Formats: sequence, C-alpha cells, structure tokens
Amino acid sequence: MALLEPTDKLLLRSLYFNGMKTGYTDAAGKCLFSSYSKWDRDLILVQLGSRASMIFDDAQCMIHWAMEQ
Repeated sequence: MALLEPTDKLLLRSLYFNGMKTGYTDAAGKCLFSSYSKWDRDLILVQLGSRASMIFDDAQCMIHWAMEQ
C-alpha cells in the first residue's frame, strides 16, 4: 500500500490545520488557501501570487499571529 503525502506541509505540522488547497501557475505564482480551527475559532488564510520559497512558514506565522489577536 502506498503512503500519500499532502502537498500542503501545514497538515503535517499541526492538527489544527484542517483544510488546504495549494496551486501554482506562472501567471499567478504560488497560491495557498489554509483553514485552521482551535478554541472555537475558525480562520481562513488566502495567499495569492506569492513568490516566497517559504509560503508554508509564512502561513503558519500569520495564522498564529491572528490567533493571538
């Protein structure tokens, strides 16, 4: 049986990341939609046109910042 690994590395970092969609085109750059649920709060982060090599790290930082607000 083959083991599937998600393209969105956030799913491997925390159980609170519960839904994502990754994408890329030359015109749009890297795109990432992430959802996060913790303490009865649901957050959705949309990153469009990213050229950052660390898009998943950026998403994790922004989500953690938002949770502290």
